[in-house]
Amino acid sequence: MKSFNIFLRPISVLFAALTLLMSSAPAAKAQCVRGQKSFGVDAGYVSRNKSAVAGIQFQYGFSSHFRVAPGARCIFRNNDRDAIQLDLDTHYPFNFTGDRAALYPIVGLNYSWWNSHSRPQDAEEQEDVSTRKRNFGLNAGAGFEFTASSTLKIHIEARYSMVKSNSSVQLTAGIAYIF
Repeated sequence: MKSFNIFLRPISVLFAALTLLMSSAPAAKAQCVRGQKSFGVDAGYVSRNKSAVAGIQFQYGFSSHFRVAPGARCIFRNNDRDAIQLDLDTHYPFNFTGDRAALYPIVGLNYSWWNSHSRPQDAEEQEDVSTRKRNFGLNAGAGFEFTASSTLKIHIEARYSMVKSNSSVQLTAGIAYIF
């Protein structure tokens, strides 16, 4: 629980900053427009191994209420577990506050490589005793984003990745360049 609080504080500070930006920033263009693209980074917390996660994400808007968001994430090693995760998510944004902020459900596919590392019994033994599991899964969750300017948006997301034997909750915050 202590490691969870380490990641909760930055996310709550980001949420407070988003609230402040929403109340003081000038109006930006519509949140999700056909053909709009963005590329960004995110970081956060993963419950499966109580660790940090960092990744990249691309978004492409097909309409004002539908976009795809493929991404790749690295889940850092903790408790002798780590992973690489590829996502193909869809977002369904609902705009509010003059099109500067949006709340969106997340639904998508997931492919992950979870690695379990065992320590050798003998200290002189140097062989790899890792177990690797590769599985497809599903993502479900929700996100909130705020368009700070015509080229910058900030988001927070909570998702549940359902993967055989390696399901997890992920809480992330990120920033993206709109082009």
